Amino acid sequence: MDNDQEPIVTVVVLSYNFRGCLKECLDSVLEQDLDVPFEIIVADDASTDGSQELIRKYQNERPATVRPILRNKNVGANHNLAAALTKSQGQYIAYMDGDDLMKAGKLAKQVAFLDYYPECTVVAHQADRLLEGDTRTALPPREFPVKAELITFEPLLQYGNFIIHSSIMYRLSAIPRNGFPIYPWAMAYDFCRIMILAQTGMIGLIHETLGTYRVHAGGASKSGSQNIWRLYYGPRRAISVAKRTGCSDESYKAGLANIRLWVALRYLLQSDYVKFQKMIIMSRQARHLPDTYQGLLYRFRRLGPFINAARSIKRLCR
Repeated sequence: MDNDQEPIVTVVVLSYNFRGCLKECLDSVLEQDLDVPFEIIVADDASTDGSQELIRKYQNERPATVRPILRNKNVGANHNLAAALTKSQGQYIAYMDGDDLMKAGKLAKQVAFLDYYPECTVVAHQADRLLEGDTRTALPPREFPVKAELITFEPLLQYGNFIIHSSIMYRLSAIPRNGFPIYPWAMAYDFCRIMILAQTGMIGLIHETLGTYRVHAGGASKSGSQNIWRLYYGPRRAISVAKRTGCSDESYKAGLANIRLWVALRYLLQSDYVKFQKMIIMSRQARHLPDTYQGLLYRFRRLGPFINAARSIKRLCR
C-alpha cells in the first residue's frame, strides 16, 4: 500500500550479500495484501554483490514504501538491525532476513493476532525450510512443539528455541527504551531478542506455515571451531535473561541443557571431539533431555568420528 499515511507495520529486512535471493524476498513483502499502511526498511550492511543497486531500483519504483539504509562499511548484523529499528515508524515490526520469504497473508494474520491479543508482545509462525546448495531441496517444516496460541518464554527453555527469527512480528513498544543490547562478539543473538520481548508480555504462536526460511548448504558448520563460542554466547545470554525474570529452576536447567546440546553438535561437525565430549557432558549434567539426541550422543560420546559420519547429525543442525 503506497500512500502518505503513517505506517502501521514496518518490515525490517536485513541484507548482506543476498543479491541472489533479495529480489524474491522483497517481492514477497510487496505482494502482501494488507489493509493498513506499511513500510519496508532494507538495511544493507555494505554488500559487495550488487545488492545495493537492486535496493535502489526498488526504492525508485516504490519510493513511498521502500526506505533503504545503505552502508559503505560493514558494521555487523546487530548494529545494522539497531539502526533500522531507530528509523522504524510502524507500531508493529516484522523482521526478515534478506534471503527468506513471506507467504501470502503473513502480515495481515500477524497484525490481526496482535490486535486480538493485546497481552501479546511478539508473535511467530511456522515456516517451510529450503536447503540452498547446488540445487534447492525442500526440507520438512518444523512444527511448534506446543499446541497453545499464547505461551510464556518457558517452553523456549524446555524445548530449545523453536522460533525462526524471520517469522516474528512484535510491538515497537516492547523494545527496551535503549534498544536491544548489542554484543559485537555474539554471532547468534536472535534467541535473546525474543526473550527480551517476552519479558513484558506473552509470545503468540500461529500454527500455520506463513514463510520460507532458507538453509544454506554448510551453514551449520561454516563457522570454525574457534568461533563456536560466539554462537554460544547469544543463546547463553537469553538463558540469563530468563533467570533474572524468575523462570523455574527446571526450565532454567533445560535451557542450559538444550543450548549445550546445540553447541556440542556444532563441535561434532567441526571434528573437535574433545570439546564435543566436554559440552555433551555439560548438557547431560544440566538436565536429562527426553526425546532428544542428548542421551544417544552422551552414551556414545567417545565415538565422535563415527557419529559425525551420520547424515542425521547434519540435519539436526539445520
